[in-house]
Amino acid sequence: MINMRKIISFYNILPLFVWICLSACNDDDNVDNSDFFAAAETLEVHASSTNIELDGNEPNKVVLTFDWTEARQMPEEYSVTYVTKLDIEGNDFASSVRTEEDEGVFSRSYTTEQLQKLLVEKWGRTYTKPATLQFRVLAKWDGGSKYAMPEVRTINVDVRPYKPIVFDADKVFLEGDAVGADKIQMTLTQENEYLYAALLDLKPGVLKIPVEFESEINYISPESGDDVALSADKIDTLSVVMRQKGAAVGWKITETGEHRVVVDMQAKTVAVYPPSKQLEPLTLEWRYNGSATEDIITTTVTNLWLHGNINGWGTPVDGNFTPSLADPQVLVHKGTPISGSQIKFLIANISGKANNTYCFSPALLNGLRQQKTLTYGVSQAITGGADGEQRNSYFNVPSSTLVVLDLRNKKIVAYK
Repeated sequence: MINMRKIISFYNILPLFVWICLSACNDDDNVDNSDFFAAAETLEVHASSTNIELDGNEPNKVVLTFDWTEARQMPEEYSVTYVTKLDIEGNDFASSVRTEEDEGVFSRSYTTEQLQKLLVEKWGRTYTKPATLQFRVLAKWDGGSKYAMPEVRTINVDVRPYKPIVFDADKVFLEGDAVGADKIQMTLTQENEYLYAALLDLKPGVLKIPVEFESEINYISPESGDDVALSADKIDTLSVVMRQKGAAVGWKITETGEHRVVVDMQAKTVAVYPPSKQLEPLTLEWRYNGSATEDIITTTVTNLWLHGNINGWGTPVDGNFTPSLADPQVLVHKGTPISGSQIKFLIANISGKANNTYCFSPALLNGLRQQKTLTYGVSQAITGGADGEQRNSYFNVPSSTLVVLDLRNKKIVAYK
């Protein structure tokens, strides 16, 4: 026999169950409508275009604008807020760019560069086919004695990204009216396959940096999208982006004379050193043994000599180091392998004085000598001096065809 009491009991609790389910939906798009103020909806949303192909030559151009009408009128006790969301179709706005719009704002615009970054970097789309973007406007109310149902409108737009420009180079050049009629090819440094440098005379004007990669020419440009003036009081190492020729911008050169330009393709930075802020080699004043009774010797460090087990503590071995074009305080040995235990790096080769000469070797620990083993590709700290503890600190160097001592930042690194 059917138990009628249980059936009646079930229907008694059903409204409560439905109310609980509806109450759980309380985000922007899923709302509790158990007790709401209903009225005719008036919100409409429009797009300036529904099919767009982005042009990398116009990164700052506004190419897409959405606008919307006011939502329905409500009693004065209610205040309305408009929330916009932009996402790729299929994500159900789970990865959207969400904006709570200011009062009185009824439009949102996007530039070429903004859409390109969203499509390629945020949502992983490619230039091979258009992607469908979804733009949603949500009008929601606060205040009032009853819940007011939000108005929601969504519109789709197809957007094709432009072919992304790879941040890589076969050749890097300098050109512009700061350079003159002929562009200058930059030099790939010995110590870093991503670091290009040039030392050249410039004149007031704009300096631009074209890059050739796989037969295409694009331009390294400041992120700002405008020509950048060099700071008067410091060296600017600026983050840069790669742009097509029509969108290229550069650096405003104001001094006449020798400039050093350094482009780091890996870090995506550019530094320009004008004549007033040129980098100089390291110049040291030192005494044999670090003794106050010895005469002061002044040495400009442009090479280093190897001393220790490698030469039986006899005549120092010429390290054949050369200053980097990117920084004269970075000394580079490339070629014949350096190998051996207990090696230090002398700043001068003075007959009969090798054991007492200022050297670079492992950084002292609490003022005491150290012996360290270099590992390929791993930087280690160095310090310099002519005192006994520094002179009796040594590196064990595995067979290395590339050894770099950065005297400015006090580091050494070796590569096989």
